[in-house]
Amino acid sequence: MKGRIENIQHLRGIAAMMVVFVHFPTALQKFCGSIGVDLFFFISGFIIYISIERTGYYNRPLVFLKKRLLRIVPLYFAVLGLYLLMHLVLNSLRSSSIAPHYNIYDILKSFLFIPISENGVYKDPVVFLGWSLNFEMFFYLMTFTVLLVFRKKYFLPLLSLLILLPVTGLIAGGFENVYLDFFTSSFLFYFCIGLLIGHYQDRISNFFASFSEVIFFASVYVLFLVMLGRDYGYEHTGITREMVIYDHVAYQRFLIWGIPALFFFLSYFSISKKYNISNRFLNELGNRSYSIYLLQVFFIQVLYEIGYKFNETGIVFLSIILMALLVWVSGLSYKYFEKRFHA
Repeated sequence: MKGRIENIQHLRGIAAMMVVFVHFPTALQKFCGSIGVDLFFFISGFIIYISIERTGYYNRPLVFLKKRLLRIVPLYFAVLGLYLLMHLVLNSLRSSSIAPHYNIYDILKSFLFIPISENGVYKDPVVFLGWSLNFEMFFYLMTFTVLLVFRKKYFLPLLSLLILLPVTGLIAGGFENVYLDFFTSSFLFYFCIGLLIGHYQDRISNFFASFSEVIFFASVYVLFLVMLGRDYGYEHTGITREMVIYDHVAYQRFLIWGIPALFFFLSYFSISKKYNISNRFLNELGNRSYSIYLLQVFFIQVLYEIGYKFNETGIVFLSIILMALLVWVSGLSYKYFEKRFHA
């Protein structure tokens, strides 16, 4: 099992850096899109299944919820609090800040992992990266509820919910109400698939074993074509990141980014097991992945604050320096803050 967990750590690190790359103007920015989040959602479903089966959380649902909250909440609250403080300071030094303005209700919803709606339109949390954590938290609460009711027989009921809710959203064509759209989001499919991969991991590895290399390079190539092609970002209706604009047409994100990300996940999972891949750097990057994901918001701010002083080449070098600093600081965050809550 050690090898399997290690390859998931590799994927966590890769996913975190993909998200970082898209937020800094380097040669990798366009290629990465936001597929790092797609990978994170697959990984999350996988990890939840493994952790439940390993520890018997189906008999201890409250312990399951406590552990998941301790993984997510402390660092997010710390980053959110520091981010708010940073902008209070910036606003006191000048007439306006780069950050959007939020009222007290928006701030409370950000802390409570509740989607924000303004005049019926979705709005990102104060720390914009928290949008994905809203889905993570919904998944954890859904899993906790199912464990509470079904105990050891949790798998099929949870799987059914993770299929039924997004199918309802797809049949309805999405909902104009932000909250209904959130609870029936197609992002729930990612967690569902992650659970299935966890459940059938040995069969999947064996199935892909003979041609995993081909699938791996094919998925990378497809991602490369997609990201360098006619990708124009998100459609801003409902939960804005469910749909992506490709060649001026809105598509379900899963079709454009999710499917190649899934094959990347499956093929690397199989390859790393097949060749017993062990990489200390990727493993450490995986340990730091959550800190990397959240702390980048401060480094993005630094880029916005001083980037105008540099020419195009200078901004690229500045971005590389900031990303390197982010990885280093995230190591300190993981060692001295995150690990304190990993019981």
